[in-house]
Amino acid sequence: MKILSKFALALMMLIGVQAAAQETVIDQSQLPANAKNFMTKYFSDATVSQAVKDKGMVKTEYEVRLSDGSKLEFDGDGNWKEVESKTKSLSEMAFILQSIRDYAAKNFSAHQIRKIEKNSRKYEVKLTNGVELEFDLNGNFLRIDD
Repeated sequence: MKILSKFALALMMLIGVQAAAQETVIDQSQLPANAKNFMTKYFSDATVSQAVKDKGMVKTEYEVRLSDGSKLEFDGDGNWKEVESKTKSLSEMAFILQSIRDYAAKNFSAHQIRKIEKNSRKYEVKLTNGVELEFDLNGNFLRIDD
């Protein structure tokens, strides 16, 4: 009986966590203004295929898939967190710090930036050759990530 009680308690906790975190498909008009402005500025040639609002217990995030295959992730205020493009080089896009673009161009001139992630500590950049670079929040090179 004791095992059954523990199992029931664990199941109720799991259901509670699942209910608190919700992913909802939304219309692009429901995206934060910063996210819409970002897409207009850098991906105006693509349309939104799907937009998802991920409302967690603590924070809200948005994931957008575009018609050109690009995947964009934004925080609750619409600031970009991750940008990935299968068809378009991100190497010349101004939302990436100039020092990061310069480092990639100087040291990996034959390859383009295809993905960039930003978190509270660093930037992670993935090139077309699969090499992953890490930079601090000021754009200073830290290391090649294996």
